[in-house]
Amino acid sequence: MEKLELKPREIGLGSKPHQLRKRGVLPVAVVSTGEETILAQTDSRVFEEVMKHNEGLAKFMAKLDGEGKAFEVIVKEVQKTAIDRKIIHAVLQRVKETDTVKVSVPIIVHGDPVGVVKGRSTIAQYTDSIEVKGRLSLIPESIEIDASGLNDDDKILVGSIQLPHGVECLTSADATVVSCHTMRAHADEGLEETVEEAEVVETEAPTEE
Repeated sequence: MEKLELKPREIGLGSKPHQLRKRGVLPVAVVSTGEETILAQTDSRVFEEVMKHNEGLAKFMAKLDGEGKAFEVIVKEVQKTAIDRKIIHAVLQRVKETDTVKVSVPIIVHGDPVGVVKGRSTIAQYTDSIEVKGRLSLIPESIEIDASGLNDDDKILVGSIQLPHGVECLTSADATVVSCHTMRAHADEGLEETVEEAEVVETEAPTEE
C-alpha cells in the first residue's frame, strides 16, 4: 500500500495556499472523528503519483512528521482547477478498517452491446461513481459493470448494482448508470420499414364487394 509523507502546514510569510502551490506544495487537511482537523502539506507531484496508483477507492497510508506511526486514510475530497484539472487541495480522512464511512466508489463500465458493435447504436455512461455507506473493510475499491448485454435503447440503473452485504447505496436507485441509444438514422430506417410494411398490408387487404 502506498504511503504519503505529510508535514505540518507552514505558517507565516509565504504560507498561504496559493503561495504553497507555486512552490509545488499541496495543501492538505486531515480530518478524524472526534479530533481537530490537522492542516498539513505534501509534495504535489508525489500526491499525484499516489492517486494514480489508487484509481478505485483512494485508500492508502500516510505519515505526519512528528507522529511515530503511519495511519490509514481515504480521500474524502479533491479540488481541481477547472481547465487543466490539476489538484490544488485535498481532504484526507483518518480511518480504521472497522470504521463505518460514507465514500464515493468509482464505476467502471466495460463491454460493447451488439448494437454498438454493428454500428447502429451508441453507448453513454451517465454516472461514474455512487455514494455508499458501510464498514470500510467491506466497501469495494470500484464497481465493474458489463454493458455487453444491453439491447438497443436499454439502460442499467443504480438500483441493479449488487453491493456486499452491509454496504448501503446512498445514490438514487433510479439514476441511470449507462444506456444504449439507437442512432437516429437507424431509428428512421426502422420507422420507414414499418410504414412500408403497413402500406403493403393495406394494399393487399381484400376489398368487400
